[in-house]
Amino acid sequence: MRLKITLLCIAFTGVIYAQTTNVISTGLNQPQDLFFVGDDLYIANYGTNQILKADISVNNPTPVLVVANQSPLAVYVVDNYLFVGGNSNAYQRHNLNNISEPNNYAFNLGNISALAFNGVDNYIALKDNFKIKYNNNSNTQPLTDYINVTRPNDLKIVGTTMYIAEGDTETVSKVDLSNATPTLTNVITNIGSSTQAIEVLNDNLFIAVNNPNKIYRLDLTSATPVLEDVVTMPNNIGALRVKGNDLYIASGNTISKLDTNTLSVNEANFNESDFKLYPNPVTNILNIQSTEPITSLQLINIKGQVVCKTNTALKNLNMGSYKAGLYFLKIETEKGTTTRKVVKQ
Repeated sequence: MRLKITLLCIAFTGVIYAQTTNVISTGLNQPQDLFFVGDDLYIANYGTNQILKADISVNNPTPVLVVANQSPLAVYVVDNYLFVGGNSNAYQRHNLNNISEPNNYAFNLGNISALAFNGVDNYIALKDNFKIKYNNNSNTQPLTDYINVTRPNDLKIVGTTMYIAEGDTETVSKVDLSNATPTLTNVITNIGSSTQAIEVLNDNLFIAVNNPNKIYRLDLTSATPVLEDVVTMPNNIGALRVKGNDLYIASGNTISKLDTNTLSVNEANFNESDFKLYPNPVTNILNIQSTEPITSLQLINIKGQVVCKTNTALKNLNMGSYKAGLYFLKIETEKGTTTRKVVKQ
């Protein structure tokens, strides 16, 4: 008798099992942003209205005060100047060689959620005003509007690309900074929760969301990127920052790190004859034949979301309830993984 198995699909993302290591577990209260200068980690410590600094070259360092600042959400260091923004509606610049000097920079901007620099070009995210402002790091040039964005919670510049965590739309978008007319392009949408923080390392985009408190990873070079579940944190995530191959995470009242070298995926090379998917295009049942034992399947939509997953070795997949369009079937075997296109009619 031939056994027929039908898969009931629910929404999933790819899963990577990763563990974090605590770096700083004392002296913190709701850290909301991080910035490295060598081994010195600057911390926007929101709960105590302070900018702190910790030397991460020592074990479990105790952060020390740099300067008091009302409700800081963003911190950045350029040319020995400390830039700070937050819920005080003021954008401040402090000389680290003389922290007591006047720090007036700009006022009445609105709540500043993130800062990013590209050379002398300075970008300021105003989350409640739904926009990003710009200037060239000069006290004489006023801040000007750069682009309107739906609640920009975080910014990350890589080369001439600025990635933007859009909180309310559960989206990460990007802008080409070399373009005289800035235009938003979606990187990934419908993440499932408000995007809180982002970071980029080795062509991977790391995305932090809260409720649930998760960090995802997205391969920016993949033609069929999959939103992979990297780690779940015990508390709300305030910030992400990379140093070397380590991803530093501000969560709750702790800063921890994750070695991204442990997140590699075994992608094997297969011949076309090793797998057969038919009929393709498919209306209802997709038949799956493989020369290698299958250990799991993931069905991925055009947005890069894993819409179905099973750890059962299947010979057919019921796609009757899915919308017409292009999908990708990620097949995992003991030899490795491969991804094949499937067209749903």
